[in-house]
Amino acid sequence: GDVYKRQTTGHAVSAAGTTIALDNSGTITSAAAGEATILMRQGNATIRNSGTIANTAGGTAIEFAGATNELVLDTAKATVTGLVIGAGAGDMLTLDATDNGTFDNARLGEQGQFRGFETIRKTGTALLSLTGETAGFSGATRVEAGELAVNGDLSLSAVSVLSTGTVSGRGTVGNLTVGNGGTLAPGNSIGTLTVVLSLIH
Repeated sequence: GDVYKRQTTGHAVSAAGTTIALDNSGTITSAAAGEATILMRQGNATIRNSGTIANTAGGTAIEFAGATNELVLDTAKATVTGLVIGAGAGDMLTLDATDNGTFDNARLGEQGQFRGFETIRKTGTALLSLTGETAGFSGATRVEAGELAVNGDLSLSAVSVLSTGTVSGRGTVGNLTVGNGGTLAPGNSIGTLTVVLSLIH
């Protein structure tokens, strides 16, 4: 449900357990530069965000410190201000496109806003255009539903397209694997999608 919480010191949300789920469609903010707004201390955590999560002091907005975690962003509605730190192996950032939109590729990777994620998943039936230069993301990108238009530099990532997904755009990817039922549609109606390493179709 909706969450509305503002914190001027410490974490706005701090949680630990075997399995943790947080669904935010409201506002969670803090103004503590040295503390994450949301800290998932241990366990397997899932955060679904279609609202606002912010560290207004310029610090970390979300930090995962547990085992295997997932952050799901409704790309049409979610706002995240501050760094987002994954715990590494197994952690996923899911970009759920509920309406057509864009996402800046420069936010992904160890030099960007979203760090420590092993996999990026594109879900949702709408079109998501990935634009901008690379920030060092070298994990896997999975297009599981809808269309991902790569119009930026994803050359360090291995991209796979599942049976209900489409990859398009005029940018650059690393390895590209198009599974049974997946669609490769280079360009934006026309144009060239550059594959740096190998294409399996």
